[in-house]
Amino acid sequence: MGANVTDFLLGPDGRSVARSQYNDEAREWSLHLRQGSGFRENWETVAPIERPALMGLGINGDSVIVAADRPDLSQPGRPDAEFFDVNLETGAWRALRFEFSPDALFFHPVTRRLIGAMRRGDAGPVYAFIDDDASALWITVQRAFAGRPPGGGYPGITPERVAAVRPVTYPASDGLEIHGYLTTPPGMSEAGDLPLVVLVHGGPAARDYLQFDWWAQAMASRGYAVLQPNFPGSTGYGDAFLEAGYGEWGRKMQTDLSDGVRYLADQGIIDPERVCIVGASYGGYAAMAGPTLDPGVYRCAVAVAGLSDLGVFVDDAASRGARRENSTTRYWNRFMGAERLGDRSLDARSPARLADQADAPILLIHGRDDTVVPIEQSRIM
Repeated sequence: MGANVTDFLLGPDGRSVARSQYNDEAREWSLHLRQGSGFRENWETVAPIERPALMGLGINGDSVIVAADRPDLSQPGRPDAEFFDVNLETGAWRALRFEFSPDALFFHPVTRRLIGAMRRGDAGPVYAFIDDDASALWITVQRAFAGRPPGGGYPGITPERVAAVRPVTYPASDGLEIHGYLTTPPGMSEAGDLPLVVLVHGGPAARDYLQFDWWAQAMASRGYAVLQPNFPGSTGYGDAFLEAGYGEWGRKMQTDLSDGVRYLADQGIIDPERVCIVGASYGGYAAMAGPTLDPGVYRCAVAVAGLSDLGVFVDDAASRGARRENSTTRYWNRFMGAERLGDRSLDARSPARLADQADAPILLIHGRDDTVVPIEQSRIM
């Protein structure tokens, strides 16, 4: 099989029809298609960090769907495609397009063929189906449950106990527009002078949505306003917005959070003297960075499974790979803003290195057996 094989795609009969390979040293990803009893290489690209990916079979079963960056296949006047249909016989690539940019693709559980796609938005998920049977089934489901959810995730929470959530937009100090969501205590017609929790999502390449968030709702039920900002580095707002977060850990990704605090204070919604910052994973880093790197904003912080020493975290990620310099460490160094492994510039943005400068108490919570962020990160802090 080879040490560089990273994935197989199986047909309905269980026989592999395609596979991908990645050479970490050369930073090359390649696609291989079944040819008789072996495979032939179809395409190769240099991919230091973001690799293409095998997704599933095409709609007719005679092709495979690949997620890839192919600017060489760009079409004038059209945005670049994210997914491609690759014919198993000819090896030809064809851009796969929907009426929206998909967040996820759906494949039939039996035939393993592509049947549709989904895009998440503030109004809820939007679906598009290219399989007639799946489309007809979805129409039937929508009609059967028109105006009501098919089930309840929290049957003990009655509607009057659910806090209102609304979109908010505020300007960052550099003029960049930040989108997010504000949850206010249930039953409150007008919010004013409220204590605030800034709830920071993890990732950081992730985002919050306009939906029921149990953590935000729990805090709001105790009288807090809750701000969930989608700061630069978040997904869902295009590549440029995601890439605006590169190298900004502890910098703009942090100050954009406190810009939201100042905005809500100027609106009279919150009391700027009663603000706490809370988060898990990357959000835990932001919670620790609040009192240490952006002082004067928060009265307290709660970090759940947060990163406290960026250099130690990247070094730990390096030690888990076959090679220390690998795509995972390259990913973190790019996002954190390090030039290489062992870059000491990360120390200046590591809360553990600045713990004696914290101007507010920080509560640390961490699972002992965490496999994503080692508990050592909280112990160091």
